[in-house]
Amino acid sequence: MQDLIHREVEPDKLSISIGLMNLTSVPFGGFPMCHGAGGLAAQYRFGARTGGSNIISGIILLPIALFFASPEFVAIIPLGVFGALLVFVAIELGKHSFKTVTITIAILALITNMTIAFIVGMALAYSLAKITKRPLN
Repeated sequence: MQDLIHREVEPDKLSISIGLMNLTSVPFGGFPMCHGAGGLAAQYRFGARTGGSNIISGIILLPIALFFASPEFVAIIPLGVFGALLVFVAIELGKHSFKTVTITIAILALITNMTIAFIVGMALAYSLAKITKRPLN
């Protein structure tokens, strides 16, 4: 796992941090989540290249969440802004999908259904791992 930051991240450490994050946020009403490829891709697309960008985002978003956490507050942001952000995230994630099996899965999911896409994607991933003699992680 070193696509964007060019640094190896161990899957065990990533899983532990996701688990701890969920165990601490859910009792306070937080929604279970992951480290999110979409959010990371958006930050990367708009220039964030270090962990400091997450700290800055937290400093900005934490007071908003604590003091203005009503659904009405989110409604002040026009839907077009969210749509534009999603387009940029899709472009950023899509650029990297051409290097992997992901593009095949995406096309199959659109043409057929998600189950078939998942099965074909898993078969391709295992086949490529055997051919290249690389582990699947």
